[in-house]
Amino acid sequence: MQDKRFSVVAIGFLVGTTLSLGSACNVTMDRTADGDTTDVMDDMIGTSSLAVFTDPDDATFSTSDVRDVDGEVVQFNTETSSIIWTDGMTYQDGLWSVSGNLLTDTAFFQVSFGSEGGERRAYITESSTGTVCDVTLFDDDIRVFQTSTPVPQN
Repeated sequence: MQDKRFSVVAIGFLVGTTLSLGSACNVTMDRTADGDTTDVMDDMIGTSSLAVFTDPDDATFSTSDVRDVDGEVVQFNTETSSIIWTDGMTYQDGLWSVSGNLLTDTAFFQVSFGSEGGERRAYITESSTGTVCDVTLFDDDIRVFQTSTPVPQN
């Protein structure tokens, strides 16, 4: 197994905090992988370790798939407090803890629910604005950016 260091960059506006529009928050994260994404998913994640989010407006809908603004799906591992990227790789350092629909210990991000084409979906959003975030893997870094896109409701 191989460990590497990564950083998350969150750009956003939070009322009542020291962050302002355009400022960046860098957090160092670890990435652990054994080279085979199937083994990562089976051995490290396991379906019982995936966070499941329930729509507060429709308790019959729950999912572990969380979409970003581009429709890319990420998941969250509750045992390692990590984010699972679309390629099955796990990025972690305890940053992505889950408490209900809140993500991270600082509650900077949350899971919000909407619909697209009549299908209920979960989205990673910024807690202060409720807008859908852009989650990107760039040069082995997970980066989360603010957007102005509201949660789809169609």
